[in-house]
Amino acid sequence: MPLLRRSLPWLIAATLLYLLFRRYPLSDVLQAASLANAGAFAGFILVYFSFTSLADSWSLNKNLNHFGAQGTFGKTLRLRLAANLAMVLNFGIGQGILAYLIRQHYRMSFARSSSVLMFQMLNDLYLTLTISFAGTFFTEVVIGGLDLVPWIRALWAVATVASLCGYFIIRYTNLLARMPWQVARDLFHTFHQSGLEDYFRVMLWRLPLHCAGVTYMYFLALTFGVHIPLEKVITLLPLTIAIGAIPITPSGIGTVQVTAIYLFQNFVSGDALASENVSPAEIIFAMSISFTLAQYIMKLLSGLAFYRYASNVELPESADKA
Repeated sequence: MPLLRRSLPWLIAATLLYLLFRRYPLSDVLQAASLANAGAFAGFILVYFSFTSLADSWSLNKNLNHFGAQGTFGKTLRLRLAANLAMVLNFGIGQGILAYLIRQHYRMSFARSSSVLMFQMLNDLYLTLTISFAGTFFTEVVIGGLDLVPWIRALWAVATVASLCGYFIIRYTNLLARMPWQVARDLFHTFHQSGLEDYFRVMLWRLPLHCAGVTYMYFLALTFGVHIPLEKVITLLPLTIAIGAIPITPSGIGTVQVTAIYLFQNFVSGDALASENVSPAEIIFAMSISFTLAQYIMKLLSGLAFYRYASNVELPESADKA
């Protein structure tokens, strides 16, 4: 059973990719991929990866310093890049490795470092949904006759109510104090000590990262010689990101591609569609899989470059008692 649980996400990902390539043959996807300007695509990937790595590390460093773990931006950046080696396999595993590296270098317990990352991750998810919610006021989103705007707004409303309920329960009740396990109390320590101003502060620090994250499809499409309206990207890409964050497959492989094709294929335009005899779905699939593979390569290279630095710290026995 443990082997099956570990293998199941990869089996689901492989099944989704198999079904996608049956519907969109590899030769057609490669033809769509050939539309990309190689230099522009490589330049975009380098700029995007560099900016998101810097923005992610800067905001993480601000969060760690704010919650009592003092350190430099350079240290946080190196640890964040080293954790990319694990994030190639799975986002959850990567976050766990990053929490462990923070534990080593910042001299805090694993539960406390995990608490900061979990606090940041849930704020990320809510900010992503909020950006999608804001986008619904600037564009219509009708796919297959279904108006997605009410659904997006309802999803944001549910997330808002759930977030506020969780905030008041953790912040103003003795639920944590009644937990019998110290590790569990430490895991929610960041949430317990944070006021609403801390939530807004963290989301403000993470905003540059999300501005890049919810617009990259617009610029990626340009490297393929096609156009997707920016307002559609800002509204729909957060949904793709949110669905990809669900731990169904490793790093959203397969689920991201299926969601991107469904959400964006009706909004692709450009001369390449007629001149090269490729469908919008094939272009979206080629864009998504190319972007994913390029990001994997960048994460692998950066992880290999910094893993020696990250592992070159001896952890005192007292660190887990912090």
